[in-house]
Amino acid sequence: MQSATVGVDHRETETCRKSAYLLGSIKWNTGKVTKKSIRVKSVTILYQGGRTAGLGGQSLRSEATNKTYWSNPYRLDPYKPDGPRYYTFKINKTIPATSKKPLQFQTNWSTAGKSGELPWCWGQSHFLYQLVPGRYSHG
Repeated sequence: MQSATVGVDHRETETCRKSAYLLGSIKWNTGKVTKKSIRVKSVTILYQGGRTAGLGGQSLRSEATNKTYWSNPYRLDPYKPDGPRYYTFKINKTIPATSKKPLQFQTNWSTAGKSGELPWCWGQSHFLYQLVPGRYSHG
């Protein structure tokens, strides 16, 4: 299952340069999905953007139990703005989730500002992807 694209995009903001954006999406490779759990085999994260971005840790947690079931606390090689970059993480866990309490995969990142740009053109934050049993989209 592929998520929608998320990101920060300040390319149209007058005070920011055309390189002020970072976009991401996630592809979930799942096994058995029930009303109460999801088998997550792996996830693949896609990053693309206009400037170098530091990529921090990642984690997978369940809102149903409020527990983290997988994490990678290590920094990844920085994203460089030379095209899309993919990172795949093997999870291999069955994790509790319901239609009202989904799974959440979080990726942390930071970008540096360019000379003369205002603070809202860059910064650090995270992307948060949710997977809900029984719900999907296609396109």
